[in-house]
Amino acid sequence: MTDLAALHEAIERFTVDIEAYWTFAFPAVYGGAYTPISDFVAYRELRDAPLCDAVRLSLRNAYYCEDGDFIAWDERGLMLPLYQEAGDFALAFVLAHEWGHAVAARSGARLPETIFGELQADCFAGAYAAWAERNGSLQPGDLDEAIFTLYRERDPAGTPWLDPDAHGSAFERIGAFSEGYQQGPSLCANYSLPSPPFPPPG
Repeated sequence: MTDLAALHEAIERFTVDIEAYWTFAFPAVYGGAYTPISDFVAYRELRDAPLCDAVRLSLRNAYYCEDGDFIAWDERGLMLPLYQEAGDFALAFVLAHEWGHAVAARSGARLPETIFGELQADCFAGAYAAWAERNGSLQPGDLDEAIFTLYRERDPAGTPWLDPDAHGSAFERIGAFSEGYQQGPSLCANYSLPSPPFPPPG
């Protein structure tokens, strides 16, 4: 199997798994029925990237777009290199993070699209990882792959806390993922401004 074929197989497997997780977890956390994601879009070049709120999505990234309710990702610039460098659970983390944004949108109580919302999405991804482990679908080293991805995709030193593109430092992102993993999605759902336990620098 080629790397690209293996990538597609892993993404399909994890989208099914994360959807199953939120079908179970969303009612327990928010008290209402979960609505499945409407679509998934992989793109390879800028000209193939979908529009979100009339803006074309960029390369080397993944997104949840509330306008259209879809999750999209750059296949060659982000997902394939992550798969080759870290392994399949790196893909699961990226998808689970974007799913976290979708869940926040469905809850109607999402945080602003800054570092606060990004750390909440990392927390939700950690909650999914714990569920996957309990279900026996995690392999040895999978959590390390998620941590590698968090470290790889950290903000450069000096990124302003309220930069609209900020996701957090490695410490902040790994901390949020660990909180979700250890304490579950209800903690993530209760993130507020500022997201605990990471107050913005004074």
